[in-house]
Amino acid sequence: MWRTVCRLRGYHSEIVACRKFPLLRCQQPTFAVNVSRKTSTLEVASAVGGAGPPIPPVGFAAGAEQKTTDPQSLNTLSDVITELHKQGACQAEQSELQPFVERALYLANNADLDQIADLADCFVQLRLRIPLRDLVPTATARLSRQGPEALSNVLRIASATGKGSLFFIELFEFAKEHRMSMNASDISTFLYECGRHGLRCKHLMDPCVERAAELAPQMSLLDIMRTSQGLLRFSRDWKAFFIAVRARLMSGMGNLSAPQLLLTLRISRDLRHIQDFADLHAALCTELVMRANELSLNQGAQCLMCTTYSPKYRAQAQALVRTIEKKWSCTEELEPLRISEVVDALDTFASWQMHPKSLVERLDSMLVSRNVELKYTGNVSLWWNAVASLSKMSAFDSTYPFVALEWSRDKAFLQRMSTYNLCQFVHALSRLRICDEVAYDHIANLVIAEFHIIKQIDDLAPLLFSYASVGYYHKELFNQSYDKMVEWFDQETLDVSAKGKWAFLVQAVWSFTAAGYHKQYDSFAAFLDYVFFSPETNTRASNIRRQASLADAVLEDAPEIAAQCQYPEELEQARSSPKVRKLIASSSPCQPLLLQDLRSTLQELGWPYEVFTMPNERASLYVDISLKPKFGQPVGLLLAGNHELVRVGLPKEGQSRRASGGSELSQRLLSRHGWHTALVDSSAWDALTNIEQKQAYLEAAVQSALAGTQKP
Repeated sequence: MWRTVCRLRGYHSEIVACRKFPLLRCQQPTFAVNVSRKTSTLEVASAVGGAGPPIPPVGFAAGAEQKTTDPQSLNTLSDVITELHKQGACQAEQSELQPFVERALYLANNADLDQIADLADCFVQLRLRIPLRDLVPTATARLSRQGPEALSNVLRIASATGKGSLFFIELFEFAKEHRMSMNASDISTFLYECGRHGLRCKHLMDPCVERAAELAPQMSLLDIMRTSQGLLRFSRDWKAFFIAVRARLMSGMGNLSAPQLLLTLRISRDLRHIQDFADLHAALCTELVMRANELSLNQGAQCLMCTTYSPKYRAQAQALVRTIEKKWSCTEELEPLRISEVVDALDTFASWQMHPKSLVERLDSMLVSRNVELKYTGNVSLWWNAVASLSKMSAFDSTYPFVALEWSRDKAFLQRMSTYNLCQFVHALSRLRICDEVAYDHIANLVIAEFHIIKQIDDLAPLLFSYASVGYYHKELFNQSYDKMVEWFDQETLDVSAKGKWAFLVQAVWSFTAAGYHKQYDSFAAFLDYVFFSPETNTRASNIRRQASLADAVLEDAPEIAAQCQYPEELEQARSSPKVRKLIASSSPCQPLLLQDLRSTLQELGWPYEVFTMPNERASLYVDISLKPKFGQPVGLLLAGNHELVRVGLPKEGQSRRASGGSELSQRLLSRHGWHTALVDSSAWDALTNIEQKQAYLEAAVQSALAGTQKP
């Protein structure tokens, strides 16, 4: 059993080696507190009193000559401990230490707790983990006969076992029972050691937090930091202590080291919903900005992890993010960053709507070069979170999303993710206008298998919009989604008056319209009823345009369905009211530089043209460039860039870009209003080098528009 446990904890090699060397030395342990939701750590052991390298006793120099001592001649445990320190200072071999350790363990059977604690400290300094493990049961067997006076020695032994990565619950249960007898230093040590062992000690820490809050005024700053480190994992549950020490942390901020500042920043981030801690967070950000040049790369990454955008934060948080970004942009070597820290940094930049292009390109390259580490990390959220962050920054030139796309072709790989993670991942791909039928099919099938957990329009609408925006309509996914929404309507469980619900409803119904459902089912009239019944006022312009496009499609493609709607006037007003007409007419072109170049080219060719031509007073969009004055027919050009065109498959497969779902719907609507249109691909246009090539491209685009092929 012990061997099995040790194998799970990574000690298997140590146990095997102990068959030959019972006193196998262990690595000097360091208590590291996990401060990342992923894998990054904040090592603050040295700053808050953790174990350091072995310190030889005064008077014994390493390598000094000494007389050989017979272990059996040592009759007291103190003498053996002194001899062990001598041997350790001389860097004795394991075989030389063996007899002294055996003698120490024998004498410990009759020693008091104070001497046993001294021996435990000695074993830790000499990095003798196995003897330490064998020593502790001698101490725990006596705890039932001990009172509060033994607390200090028990905590010393608990601290030693913690440094040796050993856990004996008897020590902690004894300390918990006598918690009311602890002083400020004792409670600090106890909670620090409990925090070292994580969840297994939470039930022991819960009743001690109140005692720690009572003793907080008597704690030194070092004790406060040690206690804070122990309580970090569940800071919200144990906020009573942090509230008690917040003022001390605020006033003593200048005396904290960088790791201690980061530890406090993590706490203030977790408790940002409390006003005082939002102020503490701002003050810490200011202090870290002033010390930015002293921070290592990993410490800078920890700053970013604790400053992801929140409406609770002050402007100082953004200042810290920008400071770290500028420092990293000037840093030649970013390789020391952990892969989780790279993802955290991208997430933070995206949350503040920052897109430092050169830095993002370097971080993107790191994701690609270390993709194996990212693929097989234990935290499955890392690889798709990176795609989500890049999509929020509209990093269309990034290469890592295609690495993730290739992984997602493996259905077994996607099965590691939850349904909500799958929805977020496909939404990130769609924002980057990346589509792959194999990957999208896998995601849709996995979501359908767990479709019963989708109970809100907030979850369903973004999923449908992700598929519709790239023009890929998975039949079964859309059919089941349609049926689910009909069920919601029948059961009257969809409340469009709730904040934000109407916008999601419009998004979902627009997706069905792009897929052509408005021409297939009479029940689509019920969807229109919900969309046009008491819509939200002062809504976003994007939602108004989407609603206008929806109304335009239904009225032009399926007037019989529109006639069944209970609110025909609202349906018509959605595309023809003065407010909507003004908003549509004032819409800015999606590619202003391309528009300018096209106009210059048309002028050079001598082609007459018009810009921003509205087909009629009911159309929900205009034609970017009308060539009707040139050809005498309603033919026009629509500008298309990264948002209007979809990249299909992997770059190495060489598939051409195609129109997105929104672009296809726009061309269909303009066709209903009598116009022939063609998309002008901005990347293809930029590749043209002379006027002859540009003229040939425009002539081919016009011919394809008149032929109705509607290709970019």
